[in-house]
Amino acid sequence: MINSLRPFIILLLLISSGLVQAIEFVALHSNVSSIPVGSVLNDDSAFQLYEGDSVTLVSDSGTIYTVGGPIEGWPPSDISSHNPGIAQKLADVLAGMQNQGSLAVGRRAAYIHESWAIKLNTNGPFCISDYSLAGIARSDVDYADSWTMLDIDSGNEVKLEWEEGQFRIAWPLEVQINQSQWFRFYHDTKPEMEVFIIHLPEIHPDSIQIVTDLADAGCMEQARLKLQSLM
Repeated sequence: MINSLRPFIILLLLISSGLVQAIEFVALHSNVSSIPVGSVLNDDSAFQLYEGDSVTLVSDSGTIYTVGGPIEGWPPSDISSHNPGIAQKLADVLAGMQNQGSLAVGRRAAYIHESWAIKLNTNGPFCISDYSLAGIARSDVDYADSWTMLDIDSGNEVKLEWEEGQFRIAWPLEVQINQSQWFRFYHDTKPEMEVFIIHLPEIHPDSIQIVTDLADAGCMEQARLKLQSLM
């Protein structure tokens, strides 16, 4: 009996000693005025929703919950994957999203797709993880077009071609990035641009952690798109 209770006794001792921190949550969606989007909450505080209230929360273990009232008490969270500090980082990403205006809801697949696209109308920086997911996107799709992509370090060039109506093309797999590199994109009639691209080889595409990995690397637009794809 004593042995079976040992894990619970240890947990209680850790909690009482302050070594186990409260589980934190961030509000992704909310119609509750007291819990605005981006709020950082923790399970030490009271949590109650009334009839008609609805909140979507992500815990610092990466679990996303949509909770509707009436309810009192926090949804369960996996303490084994507790990740202190991630909640505030997610809140910072959400704040950036709100500053740029709200992103459209209901475009989850598009946001997943766009979060790994290098856009030729901005200088980045951009992050790449899995080359098979990466792409290069242009803003004008009314006609076929071509650009040249130059690896500034090696001097190697790759021709990039879009068909009429095509927004995004696949990343050229012959181009591999060693940690981070500058690339130059140039066109016959349009201004050239330089883009800083960062390779993040060890991230988990289906984890909430990827949002903060992108933000930490400076790839804020991609972090916001990735977070939006989870909402």
